[in-house]
Amino acid sequence: MAPLPHEIPLSQSPDSINRTTPSLSASQNNAGKTVKLTSIDDWILEAVALVVSAGTIVAIAAILSHFDGQQQPDWPRVSLNSVISWLSTIASAGLMFALTNSPGQLKWVWFARQKKRLSDLKPFDSASRGGLIGSLELLWLLKGRHFAVLGSLTAILAIGFDPFVQNLLHYVSSAIESPSQVSLLGATSLYNVAGPIIGADFHYVNPILKANVYSALFNLDPTAPWTTPQYTCPTGNCTWDPISTLAMRALCSDVTPHINRTCTTTTSDIQNCTVRLGDDGPTAWYREGGSTSQPMAMAAVASTEALVYTNSTFPVIQYVLAAGSNNNSEATWEIAASINNSTRFLATECALEPIVRSVRAAVSSGTYMETVLTEWSPYYYPNDSSIFEFALIPPTGNTTFGMGYEAWSSLTFFVSTLFTGFVYASSGTFGFAAGSAASYAVTDTIEAIFYGNFSTTATSPTIRSYNARNQCTDQLSCAVTNVAAAMSKTIRDAVFTSSSSSRTGSQTTGHTMVMVSFVAVHWEWLALPAVVWVLSCAVWLGTAVQTRRLHLHTWGTNPLPLLFLYRGTGAHENESENENGDVNADVDHPRQLDRPTAWTTSALDHAAEKLRVRLVTNAHEVALHG
Repeated sequence: MAPLPHEIPLSQSPDSINRTTPSLSASQNNAGKTVKLTSIDDWILEAVALVVSAGTIVAIAAILSHFDGQQQPDWPRVSLNSVISWLSTIASAGLMFALTNSPGQLKWVWFARQKKRLSDLKPFDSASRGGLIGSLELLWLLKGRHFAVLGSLTAILAIGFDPFVQNLLHYVSSAIESPSQVSLLGATSLYNVAGPIIGADFHYVNPILKANVYSALFNLDPTAPWTTPQYTCPTGNCTWDPISTLAMRALCSDVTPHINRTCTTTTSDIQNCTVRLGDDGPTAWYREGGSTSQPMAMAAVASTEALVYTNSTFPVIQYVLAAGSNNNSEATWEIAASINNSTRFLATECALEPIVRSVRAAVSSGTYMETVLTEWSPYYYPNDSSIFEFALIPPTGNTTFGMGYEAWSSLTFFVSTLFTGFVYASSGTFGFAAGSAASYAVTDTIEAIFYGNFSTTATSPTIRSYNARNQCTDQLSCAVTNVAAAMSKTIRDAVFTSSSSSRTGSQTTGHTMVMVSFVAVHWEWLALPAVVWVLSCAVWLGTAVQTRRLHLHTWGTNPLPLLFLYRGTGAHENESENENGDVNADVDHPRQLDRPTAWTTSALDHAAEKLRVRLVTNAHEVALHG
């Protein structure tokens, strides 16, 4: 059965279509040349889309420029990211509207220049949908020989439009001061805190100071917790302006040259030998050829009996140690047999000195740090000792620092008893003993100094601010350095832990820092969106110019011209469907359909509105039936 005149046989070949479908006559082509692009209305939508896209890109740049380097805005119902994302979508949609219409129009330009294969419609149509595959197909078809190549390249670049815009916006964390959160750090100028009364005007030492000193001697934590003052930092990141506070530091010297060793012969092969520091200092002894000894002796002496620190306001601590006797904590009484006339003895003298210390403190990620700015040590004894037992007045400022009598006397008693004792070793016996009335943990202190591994804390960054001269060279100097750090902490903490009547100072307010996000714009990512917009304008303008130059209608992606160009001129009036749903047409009563009155878009739409078509397929053909 031959196809009806009003059918479009989709299964026929292009040659057959050309033979059976009326084509434009030469006169019609010449008439078409009179078509003029007389109004901008044909391209107004693309122009508006490009203008909107440009305005949106400018808006994105303006918004990001405003917030660049600023804190991330805290908007109630929308975020900066979503605003940029919405604007990017609008800008991209405007570009793609112009880009997809341009390849659709350029296919008419492609066929208007000269006769082309009908199959070329497919890549043009695919490219007009804005897809990557379609654009690549069109590039392969044209191979750089047509203006539509620029449109395909622009469409491919446009795929990166949204990702590039999203990469404009980055966030970096930075600290700013929070006015609503308070950070505190202690600074004490007068310290007069003591423990329970012993009798008359004498007191035990402040229990908090005692606990901190014991921690410094017995808890050899490398983080040196006995150096960290009490503070308040709710966010874990705080800074303080420089503060000055009363503190203590350790001064130590090697006094080994002052050792006097004497030996007395008791039998032909045994000598009793003593190793004394100065005339009245601590004395170690051993029995040459025997098995008994006292390898370490320690004493707290008055400054008048000191060898170096003769002006100390606190007792001076001295010790004598048989070198190497404390290397092995499991040797115990075997130490006695290892000490003889060839053993070298060491001696150290240390003093605790009150100072005014100026520091700059900070807390970073919950870790306290401070830098010592300066230390001031000359002190004097005021004529009126009702408040200060001794006082310090730094050259800068008018604050007087010092310590009251109760605190000074309790510390004097504490130091003199805590650091007086010895180590003894003989056959089957080993131990630690106090040298006088043991009111405190003397034997534990002697053990800590004799066997303690202070080297790990000597190099700690925290401890070095309490030992400006880095004198931690042996057991005693390291131990006293830790003790001075513990005392300094206790003095500073007094503004938090003690009543205002026993100290003078303040809780210094610092700067509480909070981590917030700041906007950081990477402007280099704006290059692609800008280039895509410029190319889109070039494609749009070039398409319009070529359309006008060839006197073509502005059909764009409209499929109706293709249907009307290849549609027959007749239609059958009497059609019905049989029981199987097939269309039956009465070929004896044809109904003639008029072609569009004009080839403008509006005329095509008007003509198409009058038609009702249906896709029908059977074993021999595929056609749209009218």
